[in-house]
Amino acid sequence: MEELHQKQKEWTAIAVCLCALLMVFVLWAADNPITTWQEWVIVLCDTVLFCVIGIQFIFRWFDAWRTPELETPTARVNWRTDAAIFCGLLLVHALRILIAYLWQSLALGFTGSIVDALDGWYGSDTRHYLGIAEHWYEDFEGIGTVWRLVFLPFYSILIRLLHTVVRAWFLSGMLVSILCSSAAGCVLYRLALLDYDRETAQRALKYYAILPTALFYTAALSEGTFVLLSLLCVYAVRKKNWLTACIAGGLAAFTRSVGIILLVPVCFEWLTELISGNPILRRRTLLWGLSLLLIPLGFGAYLFINYAETGDWFRFTVYQRENWDQHLGWFFSSVRYQLNYLIEWFAAGKRNDAIGLWMSSLLAQFGALGLMAITARRQRASYVAYFLIYFMVTMGASWLLSAPRYLLVLFPLLFAMADLSKKRSVDATFTAGCLVLGQLYLYAFLNRCDVY
Repeated sequence: MEELHQKQKEWTAIAVCLCALLMVFVLWAADNPITTWQEWVIVLCDTVLFCVIGIQFIFRWFDAWRTPELETPTARVNWRTDAAIFCGLLLVHALRILIAYLWQSLALGFTGSIVDALDGWYGSDTRHYLGIAEHWYEDFEGIGTVWRLVFLPFYSILIRLLHTVVRAWFLSGMLVSILCSSAAGCVLYRLALLDYDRETAQRALKYYAILPTALFYTAALSEGTFVLLSLLCVYAVRKKNWLTACIAGGLAAFTRSVGIILLVPVCFEWLTELISGNPILRRRTLLWGLSLLLIPLGFGAYLFINYAETGDWFRFTVYQRENWDQHLGWFFSSVRYQLNYLIEWFAAGKRNDAIGLWMSSLLAQFGALGLMAITARRQRASYVAYFLIYFMVTMGASWLLSAPRYLLVLFPLLFAMADLSKKRSVDATFTAGCLVLGQLYLYAFLNRCDVY
């Protein structure tokens, strides 16, 4: 009887969520009529895959709050393992830089030294981060760089600190990215070992290093810093170090605005601990919940910078709207206009840019949804919740140009790939695919194609 009652609650929750999403979809479709069968196919596929993940999450959610999710006992990780991972990822970065130099020399006609070739790693947003590191947000309106305010400052602060030693802004930016993303690999491996065996954790680490978009961990961009802070936050939560987790989460929210979404897995784990944890420790866990305020405080510090510089706490939203027509939307709307742009650009003969910008974005979104749809029932509930909210917010941008970069830092996707690749044939296919696509993406990046 109790089990039947539990099933009724699960299906009631599923029905409520599906009805809410259906209502949103109908209202959106009424304002944005779908006119072609291609649009119907891609929008419905996107929505259905998201719903499949959401349904599995609800089952995992009720299971987690009914029965505590147990950790997988594994061998302890010592400092030697961390050092090996860190140094190994440094070598991956060095190899990536060397391969980029070969691309530049053999395919792009570059004739300078490998040091000069580092300029090829100057990403689309690098100048904004370096500008903040060197000049902060001073007189950004007067010099015509109003879009600088839309970039959060913590990554730039780290660049400025390292610059006191390195004395070169761009090199400092690359080093911060390389060091942070290499350290993140150590945390990722430790986090994976809490739920998976050693072989699966090693595969997750491998995919982290060779993902097609992992080149952004080498470039002077904020991805490396953000993924380190995100993983530190979640790992500390799993180890019940609430204060450490929320400090890392707050810094992540001071690095990128989507860092505030880390509240989702942190709050989920905290509530799970309150509901199913040790009753004796429940009061202590409840008090530690106050530290959750540190995560929105990180983003609040950025809002204060907006106010201090312009007198408007949300001035960055004005610049986003004026310069990119950027605001929150729905993820199924994004795949629709991206498909239309893909078709239009191909018809106009802009094939390289169509593939680099729109096709890569669509592949990244559907690849992420497909991976999670297959593995969500086997992943930790808080991770699936994090994926759903992160995907909904980031992929719902009204002018989505950076889907592959946004999804790069979403660690549940690495666990999905590692879980699916237990068979050698699948692992070999994933590995080969990542390496081939990675080289194509690197070439497009160095050739200044529209890959962001």
